[in-house]
Amino acid sequence: SEMQMMSAQLGLGVNLAVLDQGSIFYLAHIDAPETPRLFTLIGRHNPLHATAMGKILLACVSDEEREDYLEHLVLHAYTAHTITQVDRLREELSQAQRQGWALEMEELALGRACIACPIRSQTGHVVAAISISGPLSVLRWNERRGELINQTIELADRISFRLGYITAPRMPRGN
Repeated sequence: SEMQMMSAQLGLGVNLAVLDQGSIFYLAHIDAPETPRLFTLIGRHNPLHATAMGKILLACVSDEEREDYLEHLVLHAYTAHTITQVDRLREELSQAQRQGWALEMEELALGRACIACPIRSQTGHVVAAISISGPLSVLRWNERRGELINQTIELADRISFRLGYITAPRMPRGN
């Protein structure tokens, strides 16, 4: 599958999730070959504010819906890097909305990071998020930043295209 190919190519995990009430719900998860997890994420929930997929999904709902989520979210600190102020989360969400991708850097678990993009259906609605994730040592964000962003955007576009969403060709924008 697309997800397996991407995982093998980058040596990272690839995840697919949807918005489910106040959290993200994993539909699919491919483990990185070198760094398998002890458990599967499929069928698990994770917080919106401390995951890249949660952030991009929140960034893509209507302003009204987003404020409704923000009003009810408990911004639990999972690590010292977790966003726990609603204003800071709001800023990060509007940035994610503008750039079309979200980043989570050691906000859910130390030593791990994740980049996520939205998946759109035929009508253009965001129906899910896809992400690549892994240990910082494999991700190498500082040197591979542009490549990782572009790969995630392209993967999301390919899956959206399969769902019937026709995108205008985009310039790579990992800079």
